Amino acid sequence: MPKPDHPGDPLAEETLRAIASTGIVRTFPKNAVLINEGDTGDSLYIVLSGRVKVYASNEAGREIVLSFFGPGEYVGEMSLDGSPRSASVMTVETTSCAVVNRASFREFILAHPDFALHLIES
Repeated sequence: MPKPDHPGDPLAEETLRAIASTGIVRTFPKNAVLINEGDTGDSLYIVLSGRVKVYASNEAGREIVLSFFGPGEYVGEMSLDGSPRSASVMTVETTSCAVVNRASFREFILAHPDFALHLIES
């Protein structure tokens, strides 16, 4: 079963800075929904500060928290191919993220194939 919009290990600081520089830094308040399960999306969210939770709904419509992520981690990479989001993501405190669109992310991967391997392994 594929991991739902799930990051791997935190990124190395220089990698984090390099990817973040290709995106737009945005600050979100507590309880802001960044990603809705089932939506299509083309953005990767790199957490710069704060925390987010990744969650899904079960058959009864109840929320199941899958994980929490903080600075240096990323969410949203699973739908960069245009497939529907496999989970929702919400901030649990004020959170700053670098929001990187698919085109910018693709260019980054082409320039940094070592990061592509990191994604595949995670």
